Amino acid sequence: SRVQTLPVALGTRFADDVLLRSADWIVTLNDTMRATYASYGVPPEKLVTVPNFVRAQTAPKDDSGNGWLFVGRLSEVKGILELLRQWPADRDLVVVGAGPQDAEARALAGERVTFLGQLTPAEVRELLATVRGLVFPSLWPEGLPTIYLEALAAGLPVIAWPQSIVGSLVVEEGTGFVTTGELAADLDRADATFP
Repeated sequence: SRVQTLPVALGTRFADDVLLRSADWIVTLNDTMRATYASYGVPPEKLVTVPNFVRAQTAPKDDSGNGWLFVGRLSEVKGILELLRQWPADRDLVVVGAGPQDAEARALAGERVTFLGQLTPAEVRELLATVRGLVFPSLWPEGLPTIYLEALAAGLPVIAWPQSIVGSLVVEEGTGFVTTGELAADLDRADATFP
């Protein structure tokens, strides 16, 4: 993974990297990334965190939504297959995205899972107003995914896997839950906590 090797590359090359040495500032997307860069030799005074951002949701939330949403590349690191293996048969899930695990994901999906393929950002924002929440099963660290911020702007709770920065953020910010490994119970807990 390029993301996972970046800190190692920085740590072994920082002293010889003219660009990094001469940079006044190095921008990171989150404090975890900032700490990682610092641990590999980038001077902390050169690091500044500037997170992704989104515009506030303008469309009113449609309270009739009871399904959950996954948005992302259908690939191993995004956790789509793990999500589908755990998805409760009595819950609706909408999957937005495409990728190398598309066929395998469709084969694993239950009757209440709908695949919409790749959508535009505007179409995803419209869809956010019609669902109950966002599931974020990413198995890698991530930066600061825009879909998480868009879900928050739409007033949605997020259930995340612990490997991603989103897992840390939902705990710190109270915007959802890290899965306990019992997804059906996690969805029930989200329903009770975020009516």
